[in-house]
Amino acid sequence: MFGICLYTGCRISEACSMLTTDAYDGAGVRAKLTLRKANTKGKQETRQIPVNSVLKGYLEMYQAGASQQYLFPGRHRRGHINPKPADEILRETFDRLGLEGVSTHSFR
Repeated sequence: MFGICLYTGCRISEACSMLTTDAYDGAGVRAKLTLRKANTKGKQETRQIPVNSVLKGYLEMYQAGASQQYLFPGRHRRGHINPKPADEILRETFDRLGLEGVSTHSFR
């Protein structure tokens, strides 16, 4: 999830709400990620962002389940992960590493 934010500059809410089909097709990782209009700030137009080789590698390792609706499912597989817990995961990780002043917006 954080790799998507880092390599596309998308907001954490956009990454959290991605569908599996926004990143994968029947042949594997798509060449472009889809950010749907309904999930963008200000309801901007749906857009596609090229997937670079590093992000493609991350997505290939992640291998979201084909039957999974959301790329990053929430607790108990209901809906998608909420941006608040995603932010907490990131902050906890950076606290352990001793890094300060980093947030999900840092990827933008």
